[in-house]
Amino acid sequence: MPECQGTVVTNTTPLIALAAATGSLDVLRFLYRRIVVPFEVAEEVRAGGRHAFGTGAFDDASWLDIVAPEKSPTP
Repeated sequence: MPECQGTVVTNTTPLIALAAATGSLDVLRFLYRRIVVPFEVAEEVRAGGRHAFGTGAFDDASWLDIVAPEKSPTP
């Protein structure tokens, strides 16, 4: 088994494709130490609702690091 790599930032397509191919996102945990998911990507995955393709696998992956958008300072 390959050694676990560092950090990776993902977008929507790989998450949905991996969920389609395997039914989960667990393989990411074994490949990378940290998987960063920008907030906008999380919203896009969940946009179709609870029963949308890939949403269940995404929500089950509580180890994903969903990063909230930075807030702009108020003038």
